[in-house]
Amino acid sequence: MTGSVSIITASYSNDLRVCELLCESIDRYVPVDIPHYLIIPRADLQFFADLKGSRRHLLFQEDVAPKWLKSSQFLRNWSFSWTTPPVRGWIRQQLVKLAIDSFVPAETLVIIDSDCFITRPWDPKSLVRADGLVPLYRELDLVDIGATQDNAKWHRHADSVLATSTVSDPRVYFVGQVMIWRKDILRQLHARLEEGTLFRSWQKRLCFYTTLSEYTLYGVFIEHVIGEKISGHYFDPTVRTLDYWGTAPMTEAQLVAMKARLTDQHIGAMISAKSNTSAELIRKVFF
Repeated sequence: MTGSVSIITASYSNDLRVCELLCESIDRYVPVDIPHYLIIPRADLQFFADLKGSRRHLLFQEDVAPKWLKSSQFLRNWSFSWTTPPVRGWIRQQLVKLAIDSFVPAETLVIIDSDCFITRPWDPKSLVRADGLVPLYRELDLVDIGATQDNAKWHRHADSVLATSTVSDPRVYFVGQVMIWRKDILRQLHARLEEGTLFRSWQKRLCFYTTLSEYTLYGVFIEHVIGEKISGHYFDPTVRTLDYWGTAPMTEAQLVAMKARLTDQHIGAMISAKSNTSAELIRKVFF
């Protein structure tokens, strides 16, 4: 992959058990020279302190988020400032991811959700093509009705904030569980977001949106602003995790069946933290 590589994961105390699985799987299957950064709320340090090690670093959301955006001690899922509307925790987490270029030295950023885990030996550098390009997940002809409705909003907002000259296709899907960003492109995205603004940072621009997708924003920027050919990326529809989005806990039999469905394209799996599936049961079946 271009330059150095790091894995980035945003998490918090409610997802501790699944995040521990991810960390364990990375330590088991990913080369030790690939650093792993966990971005957590400062108040959750006591829960994540034991995960810190020679390859794993802890970053605080409060340090990565804009200094003028303050968390509420009464409303944990909201942040406030004097110059923007109240910001939901979901938007704040996206702002944190989009600002990670200033806090991680690697040139290539592999973002993995905390309820994922790796299931086989995997080196992120193996994704590089012979021409040096790195993959950007892009699925065509999205057919899931619920996902399409959300995706249409994300595309409209990305078109608006980026002031694109074309309307992006809401059937194109840029959202996945293992996402790869280039630091140089991320900084170009920041600059684009600040064009035409008056005393307003790119973070403040995004705070005025009630729903947004950081991955859609990055993808639309490449496809409709700078172009795939000069982005250092190549569009890639490969789904790299086998996913379970259900809200009911998975049984051991279901986990065994899921493991049997893993293919060579999968480097791992995702079992939604909202399902409250036993971490010990996942560990028993997959590890």
